Amino acid sequence: MRAGRIKGYAVTAKSRLASAPDIPTANEAGLWGFDVSSWHAVWAPKGTPKGIIDKLNSAVVHALADAAVQRLAELEQENPGARSADARGARAVPKGRDREMAADHQSGGHTRTIGSIVGPAAAERDLDSMGVQGSTRRIQGYCGLCVARCGYVAVVEDGRFVALQPDPTHPTGQALCAKGRAAPELVYHSDRLTHPLKRTRPKGDRDPEWQQIEWDEALNLTAAAIRRIAKRHGPEAVAFSMASPSTSAIADSLWWIRRLMNAFGTPNASTNLDVCGWGRSFATRYTYGVGSVASGVGGAMADIPNSGCLILWGYNPSIARLTHATIIIEALKRGLRLIVVDPRHAPFRLAVLDGKITQ
Repeated sequence: MRAGRIKGYAVTAKSRLASAPDIPTANEAGLWGFDVSSWHAVWAPKGTPKGIIDKLNSAVVHALADAAVQRLAELEQENPGARSADARGARAVPKGRDREMAADHQSGGHTRTIGSIVGPAAAERDLDSMGVQGSTRRIQGYCGLCVARCGYVAVVEDGRFVALQPDPTHPTGQALCAKGRAAPELVYHSDRLTHPLKRTRPKGDRDPEWQQIEWDEALNLTAAAIRRIAKRHGPEAVAFSMASPSTSAIADSLWWIRRLMNAFGTPNASTNLDVCGWGRSFATRYTYGVGSVASGVGGAMADIPNSGCLILWGYNPSIARLTHATIIIEALKRGLRLIVVDPRHAPFRLAVLDGKITQ
């Protein structure tokens, strides 16, 4: 970074590093509340005399003040600090921390911290809030992989996202589809793109020789290209494209993309649509001349709980939208009449000839 070959965007602790004071914290960069920091502690068995604890604590504090240790910490991008055993206080170490401490805990013993070597973000926390108990966090939220936005509980173990589970306390959290449950695999998959790539060979070449570039460069290249087209042919010569909002994570960004299109001056959008999305979004519009049902293009959400009859045309909510599937199951119990048209297995085909519907 000092040579200017790598750009540091943020540090993960709550305060800036002394070795890199110009790099903001993640909190300052806009990720409010983001804090990932580490801490180290020296432990002693229950019953260790206070004199020995104080002596060891003094040695730790003295070592951290040494210039060589400070230089080493700077190379490791750490902000070392120390707290006394009295300031930290004795804490019971929960079962499962490690074999020795778990055995001590099970026998009714406690372990005392002699002194902790911590970063500033962790210095004000005690062991309970640091997640000592299993180092597992359960974070509530909603899945953004499709428009259903099912409520979930994300399980994070030792800083790694390991599982996505339903959150029954959330209005849409009764179940998660296979795509939602596979979220950890998607996050850590080797083929996942996490940086922009630039083609370095002409289109049509067998090997495009993709080159990784920074986000700023990617945005600048894209902006320059569409401005060049607009200058030569007008802004309406540019079309924006996006995946289906129904079955991808683009749903929450859709209206921001529309806003960008309006600001740029083009009405042209190329958006793929699924069979179920087309039926929901446009069939009612063309039939009744009003907004569609259960989609984001002007219609209201289908009132399944109070409906007497429901038609699913090219739509399998058990796969595409579990929130609808769970509501339908409850509605069937009270007497809902369900009609399903599956284009893959339907034994007939409807066509319009000379204004008449034929089979």
